[in-house]
Amino acid sequence: MDEDLRGIHLWIDGLSTRKGDTIYLQIFDWPDDGKLRVPLNNEIKQASLLGPAGREVLKTSREPGRIIVQLPAKAPDAVANVVALKIEGEPQTDYVSVLLNKPVNASTEQKSAAAAVDSDDRSYWRNSENTAWLEINAGKPVTVATMRVSLVLNPIKNGVIEYKDGDKWKPILTGLKFNRDCNVRSFPPVTAQVFRLNILEADKPVQINNLEMYPPL
Repeated sequence: MDEDLRGIHLWIDGLSTRKGDTIYLQIFDWPDDGKLRVPLNNEIKQASLLGPAGREVLKTSREPGRIIVQLPAKAPDAVANVVALKIEGEPQTDYVSVLLNKPVNASTEQKSAAAAVDSDDRSYWRNSENTAWLEINAGKPVTVATMRVSLVLNPIKNGVIEYKDGDKWKPILTGLKFNRDCNVRSFPPVTAQVFRLNILEADKPVQINNLEMYPPL
């Protein structure tokens, strides 16, 4: 994935790619209100929906920190659709992980734990146990609604993402199954300061190079 698109691709449960001045957004979950919220600060030259019959030009509007693309009421394709955004300049976004470079505690290999929340895709937490956890302190209460986890080696067969409420851990998502590479999950907004990814089951030690959490769009 283009590093400039790391936050941008989380506008919805989809993927994004870039070619020249155009960003292609692949939509798997059509918005109920017909509004595609894209965290871009760039000016938009044109937005269009791609389909077998060609391009359908779409209307756009701007809100602070994001572009609103007005989609048709019904998705043309039942599985996946693509919106193309032609932009001015390099992609710019303020939509970054609230855990970026925040303090981390780990059940194993504490020395490399900070690599899971840094901006370097080549660094990673070198976990050495099948069951393990990462705990990140955001520094202040933050509201989150999407997480992204990128694994270097070995899938997670059962995991939980939690937040701390006083002295207790409460679940945000349970029964998580993550494959290698990029995994994105959305959930109802939660406000907390300390979060934890708890790996409950894996055949081999899971090593993580990105653990990110993002605010609602």
